[in-house]
Formats: sequence, C-alpha cells, structure tokens
Amino acid sequence: MKNTPTTPSTPTHQRLLTVAEVRERLGGRSRSLVFRLARKGLLTRVVIPGMTKAIGFTEQSVDDFISTCARQGEVLNSYDNCQ
Repeated sequence: MKNTPTTPSTPTHQRLLTVAEVRERLGGRSRSLVFRLARKGLLTRVVIPGMTKAIGFTEQSVDDFISTCARQGEVLNSYDNCQ
C-alpha cells in the first residue's frame, strides 16, 4: 500500500464567529455592516446545516479583513472602503 499524503482543499475545522462576535471585533459596528461586508465577499459567511437561520463567519476571514484594513490605514467608520 502506497502512502500518499493528502491535502484537503479547504480546512476541515474553522472557528465560526457569530454576528455579535464579528461586531465586537469591528469595534461595535452595526449588524448591517457585517452583512454588507459578507455580500461584498469581504467576510466568509457560512450557513450551518440543519439549523434555521443559523449562520457564522469564519474567524480567518474576519482577521484577514481587519489586517487588510489596518495595512491600508482605514479607520473604523470607513470599513466599507477596505478591499
């Protein structure tokens, strides 16, 4: 039997953050901003199967977004400008 290493195309375990947790990390910004950023593709939104209206946002996408904004020198009230 040949041992072939496998590399998953996506991580199997990603920590998901609630809308409230994302808002907190964004300095208390609004729920609508969180969803607007997800619609723009700046945050990764995950629907949790088997649960009604249960969604989360990957911690990595939130951290990446915040890092990008920090590198671009964006301030909290102009998150819409971070890309």
